Amino acid sequence: MNPDKPVNCGKRGNDRFGRLLVAHRGAQAEAPENTYAAFEKAIQRGADGIELDIQLTADGVPIVFHDNTLSRIFGIDRPVTSFTIDEISGFDAGKWFSPAFVGEPIPTLEGVFQRYAGKTALLIEIKSLPFWGERLEHRKDAALAVTNMIRRMAPGEKADRIFVLSFDQSILDIVRLEAPGIKRIRNLDVLDGMHPYLPGRNRDLFAYGLDKAGLSTDIVKAAHEQGCRVMAYSFNTCREIHSALNSGVDIVLTDDPSATVGYFRAGQGS
Repeated sequence: MNPDKPVNCGKRGNDRFGRLLVAHRGAQAEAPENTYAAFEKAIQRGADGIELDIQLTADGVPIVFHDNTLSRIFGIDRPVTSFTIDEISGFDAGKWFSPAFVGEPIPTLEGVFQRYAGKTALLIEIKSLPFWGERLEHRKDAALAVTNMIRRMAPGEKADRIFVLSFDQSILDIVRLEAPGIKRIRNLDVLDGMHPYLPGRNRDLFAYGLDKAGLSTDIVKAAHEQGCRVMAYSFNTCREIHSALNSGVDIVLTDDPSATVGYFRAGQGS
């Protein structure tokens, strides 16, 4: 440990989780994002968990995919939600990244639970798509698909290390109603130095999620005073990890655990 200032790495209050270093869409610096290959790399590198994005297929199957459309990765300008699971299963999610990953499928949430539930922390972000507009039933379908999967495939203690994230408050409200025990993280847009809004109905949130551009020690302090932790993303160098730890962030997301795990662990012990 070196950069500039000492890091206070103690646990906050009685937080038995301590601080977590989580691979953002898996170890996406080394493998195609949101794939089993990226998740395996993250675990091999020693990350405390993996963050992944969930969307529904046209026939209601929760799959792991970030973008609203297939444009960036597959060159197809159609909403993810317009494809059935059989159609999605035919796409190669690895070859765009490197020939070494040809044949990587787009994972299903069920497949992720089969491989990783109970073995590592899972941070599941339910995407809120512009294609859904104001159609609350689609948000409800996504929230129910995830909560039902958690009940079915991560009962008991396995659910203790599962977190549901969203930028969409209505999705988190549905999760809370359906499964009050699931830890929820409310993602917020860049705050431009403003404190998070008072929690109100979010009083029992596990954490706020922030881009590092909107992070400050004042924001972290304000969230802690509300009883909420802070998750922030994406910290990909030792200096950035140092900044996150000094700010008091509780859950640090990184695209590159191979470059950050060692420094994060050293910071935890300093």
